[in-house]
Amino acid sequence: MMLIEIRGDLDRYREIMTETQSVHEYSISGDNSGYCYCRVEMSPLIELLVERQRTEEFIVEFPIPITDDGGYQITMVGRAEAFANAPSTPPDGIEMELVSMSPYQSHPKHVFSELTERQHEVLKIAIQLGYYQNPRQTSLQQIADDIGITASTVGKHLRSIEKQVFSTYVQ
Repeated sequence: MMLIEIRGDLDRYREIMTETQSVHEYSISGDNSGYCYCRVEMSPLIELLVERQRTEEFIVEFPIPITDDGGYQITMVGRAEAFANAPSTPPDGIEMELVSMSPYQSHPKHVFSELTERQHEVLKIAIQLGYYQNPRQTSLQQIADDIGITASTVGKHLRSIEKQVFSTYVQ
């Protein structure tokens, strides 16, 4: 069983789930983004990864994105020694390509992760100074003075932030 966050054409996603023989049942909620609960037979690759997680010292980062050519882009996290000891040949029917190795950096997947550094700064100061309290405790000019930009720029940043946040939740 899986719970998957999905974005895009959910009707197309429903078609894919209906047409895929390994999917036993599913339920999709949302309009342009949402969640899919499904019960599926694991593919040989996913079965291999789950089994290896039980016996090796690494974890697989989910969700696993599907590439444009239908492959999987799998991020595995662990110490270099764990990968050095892992079998180097994939099972029959599975092709693997090492794309890169690097120190792991978590990529938060939440509504605020798409904001620019400046937008984060403006939002943080606006919250600290009470801009979103009722009644409002500060003005755009006070936020601007604190950061060193114009009030109109602060307003522009806050509107962009609000659009991003609200469009994620309100469809």
